[in-house]
Amino acid sequence: MILSVLQIFIWDIIFGVKDSLSGWWVALKCWRDEARLISNRPSPPKRFSEIAKKRNEQLKKQEPEGTMKDIIWNTVTTAGVALLITFLIQSGCSYIGSFFGDSFASSFAISEYILHFLWWFPSMAVIKLTSIINNNEVADKVFAFKYGKPKSTSIGTNISEFIFSSIYQFIFIIQASIVCAMIPWAWLAGLFEWLHYSLFYALYAFEYKWALLGIPGYTRVAHLENNWPYYLAFGLPIHLAVGYWESLYTRTMAFTLIFPFSILGATAAGPPRELFLFPLHLMFPAVYVTNEMYKLFGRTSSSSKVPKSS
Repeated sequence: MILSVLQIFIWDIIFGVKDSLSGWWVALKCWRDEARLISNRPSPPKRFSEIAKKRNEQLKKQEPEGTMKDIIWNTVTTAGVALLITFLIQSGCSYIGSFFGDSFASSFAISEYILHFLWWFPSMAVIKLTSIINNNEVADKVFAFKYGKPKSTSIGTNISEFIFSSIYQFIFIIQASIVCAMIPWAWLAGLFEWLHYSLFYALYAFEYKWALLGIPGYTRVAHLENNWPYYLAFGLPIHLAVGYWESLYTRTMAFTLIFPFSILGATAAGPPRELFLFPLHLMFPAVYVTNEMYKLFGRTSSSSKVPKSS
C-alpha cells in the first residue's frame, strides 16, 4: 500500500515538472511549425507583378519569427510595466507614510516589507491585463489544437470568475504568509512556503485553460486539491526560479519573464491520469473567506435596495 502510494506520488511529481518545463518547447515548436508551413507555401504564379513577388518574399522572411517575436515582445513589455507599477506602489506608499510623521526612508522600508509578501500582485495584475489585450495568441493556437473551440461564456460570468479568483488568490497568499510566520521551525516554515506558492503558481498557470474550458472557480480549486502532487510539481520550478532572488525587482522581473511560458505548458498539458489517494484542502480557508465576503456583499447590496417605509 505504501509503495503504491509512493509510486503514484513520484509519477505525479515527474509529470508535473515535465509539463511545467514544456512551455519553452511548446513556444519553440509553434515557431518551427509556423516557419515550416510558410517555407512550404507554393511560389506565386507568373502573372503576379514584380511588386507582389517582392512583397511575398518579404513576408516569408518576416513571418517565421512572428510567433517568437510576439512572445519575447509581450514578455519584456509585461516585465517592464510590472516593474514600473511595483516602483510606483512602493514610492506612493512611502510618500503617504511620510505624512504621518515617519521619514520617507522609513516609510519606504515599511512598504518594501509589505511588498515582500505581496510583490506578486502588480505582476499578476499586469499579466492578466496583457493576456486579455494580447489574447495569448500562441496559447490560443495550442488550446484550439488540443481541445477545439473554446466554450463561450457570458461577459458577466467572466467578470464574476475574474473577481472571485483574484480575491481568493489574494487571501491565499496572505494565508501563506501568516502560516509561515507562525511556524517556529525554519525548515517546516520553508516547506509550507514551497507548498503554498507552488500550488498558487500552478493554479494561476492553469486558469487560462480552465477559463476557456468553462470550468468555474470552485471546481478549479477542488481539481487542484484532489491532484495536489501533480500541481505542486508543476508550480515548484516557477517558485524555485522566482524565490531564488532576494531583490524585489529582480524577483518581479524573473516572474514576468518565466510565467508566460508556464501558461503555454499548462495549456498543452493533459489532465492528470487519476486522482490522488487523498486531497489536500490547503486552499479551503481562502475560498471559505471569499464565499463569506460574497455573501456579506450580497446581503448588504440587497438591503440597500429595499425602499425605506415612510
